[in-house]
Amino acid sequence: MADLRIYNVVILGLGFLFIFTAFTTCGNIEQTIVKSLDNDTFTGSGYHSLGIIYGIFSFSNLLAPTVVAIIGPQFTMFFSGILYSGYVAVFITPSTWSFYFTSVLIGIGAASKSGFMGSLLCSLCYLVNITTESTESFTSFHIGTNYIEMS
Repeated sequence: MADLRIYNVVILGLGFLFIFTAFTTCGNIEQTIVKSLDNDTFTGSGYHSLGIIYGIFSFSNLLAPTVVAIIGPQFTMFFSGILYSGYVAVFITPSTWSFYFTSVLIGIGAASKSGFMGSLLCSLCYLVNITTESTESFTSFHIGTNYIEMS
């Protein structure tokens, strides 16, 4: 049973590695992509998009634990992955409304990601009989690194 849990954690980690690599890459080069578009109808700005993402992320962090408690960490994980994938996919054929709309959605997805990651880490620590103090410090470490990642 423990081997299956470790396998699931490794698969989950690899999935998030690929999703966040794509998200971070899009976030870093989005202003360059936006400026290089040869489209008169697109008026978006990568800087405004990042501001929207992190503003919504900051506000949504207040609601994320409640959302995770109501709909559960597994559905929240699926929902967050869909939102991240939608944000990356908007760069295929960008339009101003979809660019800013997915920026709002990814802010919500980032906050819900923080909530379910903490929930899953706590449940994983509980399953392997780690003490409460270790669980709290491990979860605090994850939350701290998450904020550094989002910066």
